[in-house]
Amino acid sequence: MSNQTRSTVKLVQVSLLIAIMVVMAMVPFLGYIPLTPTIRATTIHIPVIIGAILLGPRVGALLGFVFGLTSLITNTINGGVTAFVFTPFYQLGNTQGNFCSLIICFVPRILIGVVAGLLFQWIQKVD
Repeated sequence: MSNQTRSTVKLVQVSLLIAIMVVMAMVPFLGYIPLTPTIRATTIHIPVIIGAILLGPRVGALLGFVFGLTSLITNTINGGVTAFVFTPFYQLGNTQGNFCSLIICFVPRILIGVVAGLLFQWIQKVD
């Protein structure tokens, strides 16, 4: 397989994983599952981990960024009691999100992809 074909295949795989993540984020009770009025469980980390394992930690970081972006959008539009933690655009009484909200929203989600990819590569070297 030529180098250009490999890069096209990788681009299509990344695009499909991003599309899956966006659909999961927008469909109610699929990506963000409300457990209580303040807590939402998420399943969007699954495509991030799969992408990091199959395509490496750099793609995992990109997918983690998209995960953070969907979290930011979801908490901005459908804000709950704790939405100000994940978005600077939401205010609850006198409490409002700020720049630290963006750090909380993006950094851990990007690290999910990076750590999963690096851990998989390390396990492959050990075996």
